Amino acid sequence: MSIDPKAPHSEPRVPTSKILIVDDEKSIRITLSAFLKDEGYAVETVEDAESAQELLKRERFDVVVSDIILPRVSGVALLQQIRETAPDVQVIMMTGEPTLKTAVEAVRAGAHDYLIKPVDKSAILLSVANAVKIKNLEDDKRCLEDENRRHRETLEQQVKHRTHELEETLEKLKKAHKQLIQQERMNALGQMASGIAHDFSNMLMPIIGLSEMLLSDPKVLDDRKEATHMLGIIRSAGYDARHIVQRLRHIYKEEDDEYGPVVLAEVVESIVSITMPKWKEEMNAKGIVIEIATEFEDVPLIKGNAGELREAFVNLMLNAVDAMPEGGAITLRLKPKDERGVVFEVSDTGIGMDAETLRQCVETFFTTKGTQGTGLGLPMVHGIVQRHGGSMEIDSKPGVGTTVRMQFPVPIAIELTEDTAESQPAPISPQCILVIDDEARSRNVVARILRADGHTVEIAEGGQEAKEMVYRKEFDLVITDRAMPVVNGDEIAAEIMKCRPGTPVIMLTGFGDIMKDCGELPVGVTSIITKPVTPNYLRCVISQVMNEGRDEGGDTKEDENVYSSFR
Repeated sequence: MSIDPKAPHSEPRVPTSKILIVDDEKSIRITLSAFLKDEGYAVETVEDAESAQELLKRERFDVVVSDIILPRVSGVALLQQIRETAPDVQVIMMTGEPTLKTAVEAVRAGAHDYLIKPVDKSAILLSVANAVKIKNLEDDKRCLEDENRRHRETLEQQVKHRTHELEETLEKLKKAHKQLIQQERMNALGQMASGIAHDFSNMLMPIIGLSEMLLSDPKVLDDRKEATHMLGIIRSAGYDARHIVQRLRHIYKEEDDEYGPVVLAEVVESIVSITMPKWKEEMNAKGIVIEIATEFEDVPLIKGNAGELREAFVNLMLNAVDAMPEGGAITLRLKPKDERGVVFEVSDTGIGMDAETLRQCVETFFTTKGTQGTGLGLPMVHGIVQRHGGSMEIDSKPGVGTTVRMQFPVPIAIELTEDTAESQPAPISPQCILVIDDEARSRNVVARILRADGHTVEIAEGGQEAKEMVYRKEFDLVITDRAMPVVNGDEIAAEIMKCRPGTPVIMLTGFGDIMKDCGELPVGVTSIITKPVTPNYLRCVISQVMNEGRDEGGDTKEDENVYSSFR
């Protein structure tokens, strides 16, 4: 059945499509059923997974919309059974208690979409329409394959007649291919998020444990050397935790158009921790041991996109793990090819591939994993390597293992950026500074740093209190959080620009990296800093803002270095 992509959303694209709703809440079943029936879909509803399983045995459905939390048998377990018995049925998962764990489970099990309750009408209609579209495209593909087999003997006579029809089908498959690539990326992102959670838990161990010892045992505080040693460990763990939080940018940030200097060793090191839940935690739980070895030589920088390369390398790591069901070793090698190239290899001691499988492994949709694979992993990796001007080779033997070898060119010259966080701040005279933050620990830490530098500091516990303070008194500088109840940081900055024009405002927020990536600078804000912040970095920003942020008329001017480095 053909689909008109320009058809208005209010009209069902496939009126005869059958939808099954599984939810133990009657009101939700009735509401969603009404939404979908109004759009022309045929809808059945059941209250639990067992009823759904019985109905799926008797009737054909295009899409199943299921709650995750169901009595007795969960929605994820139902999804897994559907993937085994009816892999062509598209499944949309819903939950009123969203967690990273349920999201990753749903994506790994092959869910088409993941909706959070309460689900509004537009969201369910859009999700179902997309699911039906993919289902029809897959049906079209199967029909074409069957038809091709039936007419193989007379294919030459039918080529001209079928050319136009095949071109239209190819366009549909391209759209479906794009959606499947997104699903592949979601699987990789699930692994990345799990790795970050694992590493963050490890970082919290010394922070919590050693701070408890310092607070509970006065004798430890009396031993200056031991106390200093503990504080050093806590600070080091804090810096590591900050680095882990910064890795979250790779989940939300689209970097497709950003090509710059890339340190391949850092990218490779990051994928080891990103994939740790798979090769270590999950495998160890099964009694399987996988060893990771790295062989790094000094190599020059390449010009590329760290996010894309990380995505490709993660995919290769996961493939290597899947290829060793009984355990084994993965070796990551980084070495120079010559003065104009860099080689990165991923080798495993897994089951390997025969000559025919090796020949087809980079073909789109080819997979040896059955319904668990999309056939897009290696083609995606190959595409990323090619976009970086590189090449990829694969060596494999059954029972011996596989080596994926990628070669990347080294540019003649590459522009490096200066890290302003390492610079020493220019000295400034004591200032009167207002610190605004609804989180007590954050504002107290900032106030302590500023007072230690000789500044006069006043504190506001929220935006409303800060508004009253700036009307009563003039401050040399305001440092404010962004996300605060009642009156947020954006409103405070705009209000200061009206009542105290020329007063610089630094926004210190946990959303700093997101704002910089989006090029977002709220009205009245001079510069943006991402939490957590080090004392030296805070001093650098204050120094730049106070020394360079005002023109002769007293109005705050945008210093190009400060603005560009923080946005």
